[in-house]
Amino acid sequence: MFTYIKLKNFLSLGDVVFDFRKTKTDITHLAIVYGENGSGKTNFIQAFSFLFNSVHSFAYQHNYEKLVSAFRENDEQINDILRTLSLFSDFSEYMSEHRMIDCDEPTEVEYGFMMNEREAVYRLSFTDHIIEESLYCFTGKQRGYLFQFTSDSNGEIKTKMQPELVRQTAYKKEIIEKVNQYWGKHSFLSIITNQSNDKNSKYVKENISPYFLDALKQLKNLFITSKLSQGNERHVRFNETDNILQNLDAGTVSSSEIPIIQRTEEILRDFFTQTYADIKDVEYELTNLEDDKCKYQLYIDKMICGKIRKISFAKESAGTQQVLRIIRSLIGLFFGVTVVYDEIDNGVHDILLTQIIKSLQNEITGQLIITTHNTMLLEEMDPHSVYVISTDYLGNKDVHCAAEYAVQTNHNLRARYLKGLFGGIPYVEGINFDAIEHFLAEGGKASWQEKQE
Repeated sequence: MFTYIKLKNFLSLGDVVFDFRKTKTDITHLAIVYGENGSGKTNFIQAFSFLFNSVHSFAYQHNYEKLVSAFRENDEQINDILRTLSLFSDFSEYMSEHRMIDCDEPTEVEYGFMMNEREAVYRLSFTDHIIEESLYCFTGKQRGYLFQFTSDSNGEIKTKMQPELVRQTAYKKEIIEKVNQYWGKHSFLSIITNQSNDKNSKYVKENISPYFLDALKQLKNLFITSKLSQGNERHVRFNETDNILQNLDAGTVSSSEIPIIQRTEEILRDFFTQTYADIKDVEYELTNLEDDKCKYQLYIDKMICGKIRKISFAKESAGTQQVLRIIRSLIGLFFGVTVVYDEIDNGVHDILLTQIIKSLQNEITGQLIITTHNTMLLEEMDPHSVYVISTDYLGNKDVHCAAEYAVQTNHNLRARYLKGLFGGIPYVEGINFDAIEHFLAEGGKASWQEKQE
């Protein structure tokens, strides 16, 4: 669970803190972020994607280099794919893309999170390369820095590591050599992650501090659905739960995984028959394939014009398909995963989404962090779960929890938000279309029509 996220010069967010601590010991399991369009809600979600990529960037590069080596002599189509993949392997470019435009100061991201019932802090400061990285956590007897790396103006790396961080001398030398080679272009977390992937798990556990491995596990315990800038597409990063299907609508699994299909079917049947009056049943159609594989496809029994009809889920509405994607994301909440979802309300009826979130509140063992424009949720939420991003006339962003405004139990949270008492709503006196009408009257309409033809 995250206790707070602090961002400085990160995309459009100049200096903000999202604080999820109700008290020193009580962390909110549900955080709902509001704000007007363009306020920075998606940029806030990008901070989680940034964390995910900062942990995995070295492995991305490692795998990308393997692909380049394997396919270098192949056709242009494969080379196009490799060029696309290179965007994910170049973490320096990725860092640059997340900096505030026309800003000379470093960008800083800081993540507070719970680790074995104690708060830990991971911090990263960067320009087009990392200039500072640290992990502050419980180290056995007290809290302290497990590691600190800084880079001066000459590119010299100053390294501080707790002696117990890496136990075996030869392994420590190997890691320090990797740090000298790659740190700055990649984070220390990503270097260790790649090292862990390449080595026997028993060897890693025996030689790396359990406190570091616990911290790394918590930071990777994420399921992220974030909006892509190109449009309505979604990009998903996730901590996989292995007891339900990865793709809920259709796919191929080994025959030994049929019990997982059956378990998933039961979950979806229970959910959809409760939330949709016309859906009477949910089932997977199975087709046995060669090599002990099984193809599955989701169907629903739906009441249409007085008759129950079997329909492929692929033919359902975009909104219902979106609900299926939301379900897949939210499953992790029952297994202690932090689920982060940008614009969770996209294409889903306000009442249905409100009921989903309301029903989840007392069942969450992980943490749910979402952005939304659905104000109906405010009728059902604890003020400690509501966060609002506001923007002043200079474009500075600020974040406040609704609980800071002395909201009483008899107050209507939704009404107070819509009145602007928390900020984060658009102030529009009216839109004047006279100039557009004048343009059309002067011949702009004919000119536009000619271009279309």
